Amino acid sequence: MNKTEYLASVQSQSLRPERIVSEAMNVHIYGMVAVVNGVYRENGVKNGKPYLLRERFIDTWVHRGETWVCMASGSTLISP
Repeated sequence: MNKTEYLASVQSQSLRPERIVSEAMNVHIYGMVAVVNGVYRENGVKNGKPYLLRERFIDTWVHRGETWVCMASGSTLISP
């Protein structure tokens, strides 16, 4: 998804996540950059039907001033 598609998907009334749980997570810090990878499971209702997803993710965070900012995020669907 590009940015426009992603924003439309999270604002959609047809998708209602009910639970998102992290199964595993690793953080590697390189100076002012942190790379986080792991697996999460999500379930909810989409278009009136229940769904279950399990995805592997990787996020890149940069420390700016007093806070961490997520600069990139990606996920890949894996078997539930």
